[in-house]
Amino acid sequence: MSKPKIGMGATYHLSPDSWAMTVVWVSEDGTQIKLQRDKASIQNLFCSKKPDSLKLVGKGMYQTVEGTQRYTYKQDKNGQIILAQNTPNGWRRKLTNPDEFGGSITLGVREEFFDFNQK
Repeated sequence: MSKPKIGMGATYHLSPDSWAMTVVWVSEDGTQIKLQRDKASIQNLFCSKKPDSLKLVGKGMYQTVEGTQRYTYKQDKNGQIILAQNTPNGWRRKLTNPDEFGGSITLGVREEFFDFNQK
């Protein structure tokens, strides 16, 4: 498991979506971190006219999206910040109020994913 370092990329998994994030704080004992959401810009949306553009397949309400999403990332100093903690099951979002739900964190990998097919 990667040890967290300030500036390290991370991914916050919110089934089925994922957010690209950056580690902005690490506790002295390394068991808690703060992550800030990055600015992720999709490069191959339907209208991009690039060879790997996402495609709509099917008709009417039965359309689905095919293709692999491709993003560029930039640190966003105004991005949402979440607190995460290292648990026996890996890094998880630390819940601060009962209306929030946790998700898993992958350190060292910065990825964004939006499930266009979720209705």
